[in-house]
Amino acid sequence: MSPQKGRNPGHRGWTMTIIMTGDAAQLRGRAHQRGIYSRFHRVDKANEVSLYHTVANELAAAGWPVIHYEVAGESAEAVAAVLLSAILKRLATRSG
Repeated sequence: MSPQKGRNPGHRGWTMTIIMTGDAAQLRGRAHQRGIYSRFHRVDKANEVSLYHTVANELAAAGWPVIHYEVAGESAEAVAAVLLSAILKRLATRSG
C-alpha cells in the first residue's frame, strides 16, 4: 500500500516499523503459563514467527524502514533499551 493511499487523509506513511519475534517454543510456553484465553494463543507459533520474518523482509525489500528484533531471554527493560537505541539511531540518520 502506498503511503499516500492509506486510510488517514494527509498521512505520509510510516516513520518506521518494529517487528519483534522470538523462539516459538518459548512463546507457546508463555501462552500456556498465562492461560489460553484468546484465539491468537491457538495459532501455530512456529508458523506465526515465520510469517513475521517474511513480512519484515518484504517490507524492508520494498524500502520501508523496518527494525526486526529477535527477542531471546532478555528482560523487557533490556529489549526496550536495544529498541530505543535503534530507533534513535534510525531517526538521527533520517534527519541528519
